[in-house]
Amino acid sequence: MIRWRQPSWYQLSRLNHRTHRKLVIIDGQVGFIGGANMTDNWLGHPDDGAYRDNHFRVEGPVVDHLQQAFMDNLVAATGKPLFGEPYFGVAEPAGALKAQVVVSTPREGKHRVRKLKLMSIAAAREHIRLGTAYFYPDGVLIKALIDARERGVEVDLLVPGETIDKPFVRLASKSHWKGMLEAGVRIHEYEKSMFHAKLTIIDDQFVSIGSTNLDNRSFRINDEANLNVLDQGFAEMMIEVFERDLEHTRLYDLDRWHDRSRLDRFRGLMGRLLGPHL
Repeated sequence: MIRWRQPSWYQLSRLNHRTHRKLVIIDGQVGFIGGANMTDNWLGHPDDGAYRDNHFRVEGPVVDHLQQAFMDNLVAATGKPLFGEPYFGVAEPAGALKAQVVVSTPREGKHRVRKLKLMSIAAAREHIRLGTAYFYPDGVLIKALIDARERGVEVDLLVPGETIDKPFVRLASKSHWKGMLEAGVRIHEYEKSMFHAKLTIIDDQFVSIGSTNLDNRSFRINDEANLNVLDQGFAEMMIEVFERDLEHTRLYDLDRWHDRSRLDRFRGLMGRLLGPHL
């Protein structure tokens, strides 16, 4: 076990940087990517309080790219790369899906996943479906979602409700919701358990899965990894997953936003002070 980003006096500027990637690679042939961590919160079923999440098993050449994402962090932590088999075996083709890995890091301006999210939202023509564990949108993301609505694109956002494990993030986030709600963005709060999945579905063609939330921490502070799939069949399958999750949500509308208590409004404003770190 290797510790990532161990605190040191000469790296204080990077003290808040962390790897948020959730990757498992087996013999260079099989990979796992998604939102799940290795703790007891993911054991069991959401009916019993376990976190609701998505995680995926993949094979084929795309596993090499997951391995590279892991290697980036390993070299940064140890200074020692791994070579040869079984770490870098030649992955045989598997399946017919078109897929790519996108990685993001706070260093050297490589905020690739943020750009990916914004560009995919801008490309939508019919329907945007977004699932995230933590939603703290900046002005650019808010504008992108409002612009989509003005183009006539349906927008559904799936976020945790009162079961969220970091309530201050939810309260701080809500202070940004007015413009989106007025534009017709539908925000659904998951009520069964903590919703931890990260999912982007654009129209019925494009899906992005992985570790990235829709917040500043994922966009600018964390190391992240996402897997993009361009395939209608896979997109339709993930739409079914998304729609099933919506059955366990409560719609957060503009009336609920205006009815927030004074205490929740105050807590939300205080939470915004931490906005750059959420």
